[in-house]
Amino acid sequence: MIRRLAVGLALGLLPGCGGGPAEGPVDNRFDQVLVVTSDYQTGSYATVGRRDRRAVRDIRAIHPDAACRTDPASGAPYLISRLGADAVERLDPLAGWEVALEFSTGAGTNPQDLAVASPGRAYLPLYARPEVLVVDPRDGARLDGVDLTPWADGDGSPEAASALVVDGRVFVTLQRLEDFQPGPPSLLLVLDAASGARVAEVQLSAANPFARLRHCPAAGRLVVAEAGTFGALDGGLELIDPEDPRPAGLAIGEAALGGDVVDAVLLGPDRGYAVVATGGVGTEATTRVVRFDPLAGEVRAELLAADSYAHAALELSPDGAELWVADRTREAPGVRVFSTVDDGELTAGPISTGLPPLGLCFVP
Repeated sequence: MIRRLAVGLALGLLPGCGGGPAEGPVDNRFDQVLVVTSDYQTGSYATVGRRDRRAVRDIRAIHPDAACRTDPASGAPYLISRLGADAVERLDPLAGWEVALEFSTGAGTNPQDLAVASPGRAYLPLYARPEVLVVDPRDGARLDGVDLTPWADGDGSPEAASALVVDGRVFVTLQRLEDFQPGPPSLLLVLDAASGARVAEVQLSAANPFARLRHCPAAGRLVVAEAGTFGALDGGLELIDPEDPRPAGLAIGEAALGGDVVDAVLLGPDRGYAVVATGGVGTEATTRVVRFDPLAGEVRAELLAADSYAHAALELSPDGAELWVADRTREAPGVRVFSTVDDGELTAGPISTGLPPLGLCFVP
């Protein structure tokens, strides 16, 4: 069983499957959004034009549990194919989004994320092994590994889940789960990007940093979404200064959000968006996309709501003007776009991506 996917399955993330062939040739302009799609049995990826909202669907079959990331320096898009594939693929937007490079992270390692620190150095947190793999993203060659054994829990792995490079440092979340439940305190590990040496470790204010790490330059903070135990309202959002990493307390808790925080982005000191979930197996399930004010610790508006686990991920456009939402509603899955000025929806309805969207990455 895929460990992180098992959490989604346990929560009821089982929407219906879209379909349909690609609609014409792939648009090769570099103003695209790469969309990873999946029905948890099969996977694919699509692109959506930032300006024309035109989707090219089902470009290529991929692992059903995958994520996308973009190298902020080169703009190169990557796919991280998790347990069962244990591989990373670099795509070439100028060659029809075909695979330009593929390399393995090792059988059964379950890679979770990719953080490129320099043209020749990238960090890959492994979920099923106590290690952050260090590779050359140009050819996939192994350079080194950061041993996470000192932070492992009872199952032998600290569940390294997300990595992000900010100002010469690599920040890595360690969930530290046992049987998918929080065990020891979750941590934020800080590494030197050039060497991989440990700089600091931060005990998080709540458990289970479930979503990917984000950085908001306008607020000068890392956004750590800590889900805790699903259904317990014991998590929230912690905003940590990357220049002086230390526990910051929860800027807004799950009780104020109204559910478990599944994903979150921050636009500025007083404006952020989150996916909030309630319910689980045997109970009524919902997801909501909300705007919140971290300074006040309050929700200010609701953009979307669904009587299912329908909203999978959020992404801000590079200029911060738009919020893109992966909407997995069974009847009409697709990508939806909202204005961050007034929260108004800019799309007439979900933009179909073939299979339901799972994750989003802007390709600059």
